[in-house]
Amino acid sequence: MLSNPAGREAQLKAQVRQSWAVCGILLVVLCGRELSGSGRTCSLSEADLERGEALVKSEVAWLQQHTARASEEADETLAALAEELAQVEALSNSLVARGEADAKTLAEALERAPPGPPPDARTCAAAAKDAAAASKASEKARLDADKAVETAAAATATATAKTAQAEAVAQRDETLAALELSLKALGESAEASKARLAEAQAALAASTAQAREARDLLKAAPGAQLASQQLERAVAAVEKDVAAALAAADAARSSSGAGCTAAAVERAVDTAVAVFFEADRVAKFDYALRATGASVVQGLTSEPYTPPGSVVPTKVWHALGRDAGVGRAEDAISQRVGFGSCFAFEGSRGSLTVQLSSRVVPTAFTLEHIHGALCNPLHNANCSSAPRTFTVLGRRAGAPDATPVDLGSFEYDAADAAKTVQTFAALNDDRQAFDLATLQVTSNYGHPDYTCVYRFRVHGDAPETV
Repeated sequence: MLSNPAGREAQLKAQVRQSWAVCGILLVVLCGRELSGSGRTCSLSEADLERGEALVKSEVAWLQQHTARASEEADETLAALAEELAQVEALSNSLVARGEADAKTLAEALERAPPGPPPDARTCAAAAKDAAAASKASEKARLDADKAVETAAAATATATAKTAQAEAVAQRDETLAALELSLKALGESAEASKARLAEAQAALAASTAQAREARDLLKAAPGAQLASQQLERAVAAVEKDVAAALAAADAARSSSGAGCTAAAVERAVDTAVAVFFEADRVAKFDYALRATGASVVQGLTSEPYTPPGSVVPTKVWHALGRDAGVGRAEDAISQRVGFGSCFAFEGSRGSLTVQLSSRVVPTAFTLEHIHGALCNPLHNANCSSAPRTFTVLGRRAGAPDATPVDLGSFEYDAADAAKTVQTFAALNDDRQAFDLATLQVTSNYGHPDYTCVYRFRVHGDAPETV
């Protein structure tokens, strides 16, 4: 609500009158005091004049201040009145426009109304009854349509099931026919399998001889005792598998010949050879293997990956001997290669430096990652974390400031059809010997957060044999 301007003006005038009255009374009092004291005419001293002048000035200043305040309030009141007038005018225009629109609508309705008297109550009731009946009929029709849709869906499902049964029967017939043809082919190839079996026996004998030769060679290499023990166990396993394969082949040959195909014999040979090399799978001594004395040089190795949201870095947990759910760098130089047992570092670029078990002339490097079948994102595994391009550098323990020697840049193939263990020839034509080897990963297969190295190996020759 706005204040009353007339009341404010009257109040201001009353205050002005009071101020002048006070001034007059003060002058009269001062004059009376002078007259009574001296019996002379009214004359004021300089001090009284100064006090009176100061009082008058203060009252005048107060009047000016309140006058300015009243002027400001009057301006604010006028502005508020102008705003209210604008709102009232807008409301009035809106009401006028609405009235005109209602009048226009009423006129149009009157024009569309049929001539004659308005319908009576009986007619309206009949119309409402007809409308209700039409609504019920519409609802019933909708329910009937829903039932028809459900019936059609059930019929469709039944037809689909019958179609699937028919397809299954046809597929079963095709499978039986294919089995009959396969059995016939197996019977025809039984004689040929006997000859292949003899060839397989010869190949197994040759593999055994090669295994013995490899054992003799490995005994002369560094770490001979460990390699010899592993080799003896592998040879024993090969001989056991060979005996089992020969027994199975003899049993198959004495029967009708079914199941003893050339492919089966080849698989038996491949299995025996794979078991023989299963201990290290590359038939090369690993100078970066932790079990033979190799170790990780932490100062030249990337920090382990710390997952987002972790308050404590992974390297701190590792320093405390705790498992942080992320592999250590030592996992990359261990024989145990299992799901998640890898060295993970942040991003697509990182390094791993290994103090080799002894000084060696590098001739080859091996890099390993898990198979694509294990790369299931639902189990927190992603083959895009596999290294793609990498470089290997050679270092000497006695020359820490020396420039590392580039021993080659390579690319690891992480396709499903590729081998998980891949060996690359070192570029070391001048046959230099090194104490340390650095694996520098320069890219991965697209993982945005981290890269995993499951195992890194260094192969080569002892310097005294060069």
